[in-house]
Amino acid sequence: MDKLTIISGCLFLAADIFAIASIANPDWINTGESAGERSPRPVKPKL
Repeated sequence: MDKLTIISGCLFLAADIFAIASIANPDWINTGESAGERSPRPVKPKL
């Protein structure tokens, strides 16, 4: 086999592993809110 074929095959395999891991573990997605936490009540300013 060609050296370039082996390198590209390894890179495609690594990309597949990362894709499966990101689908199985979606905690890396940042929505701006913590999961399971409510945002605190807004504090009314004292006038």
